[in-house]
Amino acid sequence: MAFFLSVIFYKYLFFMAILFIFDDGLLIAAYCELTKCE
Repeated sequence: MAFFLSVIFYKYLFFMAILFIFDDGLLIAAYCELTKCE
């Protein structure tokens, strides 16, 4: 179970890294959605 969660976590990090590479503005927007920042 822990291994499965770690795989999802690393795939999520990889996805966020791709967003950062192509459009860091989109990354910031996604981060704000997750953290509920204003």
